[in-house]
Amino acid sequence: MARTSATGTERGFSLVELLVVVTVLGLLGAAVLLTVPDAGARLGDQADQLSAHLQRAREEAVLDNRAIAVRVDAGGYRFERRGWEGWQVLAEAPLHERRFPDGVQADFRGREQVARFEFDATGANVPAEVVLRGTDSALRLALLPSGEVQVNAAR
Repeated sequence: MARTSATGTERGFSLVELLVVVTVLGLLGAAVLLTVPDAGARLGDQADQLSAHLQRAREEAVLDNRAIAVRVDAGGYRFERRGWEGWQVLAEAPLHERRFPDGVQADFRGREQVARFEFDATGANVPAEVVLRGTDSALRLALLPSGEVQVNAAR
């Protein structure tokens, strides 16, 4: 409680009250900074998600005994399954279309503007790669002949 003068009016806040307000504002500021996503982490998260989805597509191709492809363009990727009428886009979870968040896009460096990762019914694949670019970094996803997906820093 603040002291009063001889006339009975308050003169201001005490030092303890000011320290409490500054501490609370500092904690709120720290909480806001911790919740803002880091652009570099977002790129890494997208690369990890794409890698996991490529592995899932390979497993689905083997389990369904039908070829599955993952088509990556600048804005995201989608899954396709080979049927009697040709390739059909999948819309059901977990193999539905995914879009990259703002600030992340696939980079093809003058090549065709689409990368295609295809798995046959045995899980075999043709090696392929794509580069994901963020605002200040890039990651290269490479699908090896063994079916393993490698994520490395790109130049």
